[in-house]
Amino acid sequence: MKRAYYTSTPSLRAEARANPTIERRTTRRCPEQLIFGSIVVRGIRDSISCAVRDRSSSGARIEIDGTTALAAKVPRVFRMLLTQTKTSIKCKVVWRDGRHLGLCFLGGEERVDNVVSISSMKSKLIEE
Repeated sequence: MKRAYYTSTPSLRAEARANPTIERRTTRRCPEQLIFGSIVVRGIRDSISCAVRDRSSSGARIEIDGTTALAAKVPRVFRMLLTQTKTSIKCKVVWRDGRHLGLCFLGGEERVDNVVSISSMKSKLIEE
């Protein structure tokens, strides 16, 4: 499959297209136990379910739970809610490959406190 890369400079985009196997990560990624999350978009009540596959301190690869068409609806910048840890992370999409998205984290994890359920966590994030 062809990946769509979102890099900041034209030379990096050209290099990524020419040789997609080049390792460009600056931090080590670690496949870890499956973590479930939800993509929360401001102004939209429904969230998009996902699974975090590979993760590093600077980003992650996620798999969208649904169709490729649903994955295409994920905005370039969004907030991801990690349900097991009750935390959220602001993310930016740097590449797309069908239902898989490569993310860059735009900050650290933030606790979502004083909530009882996952739906109330989503509501709290949407209102922020």
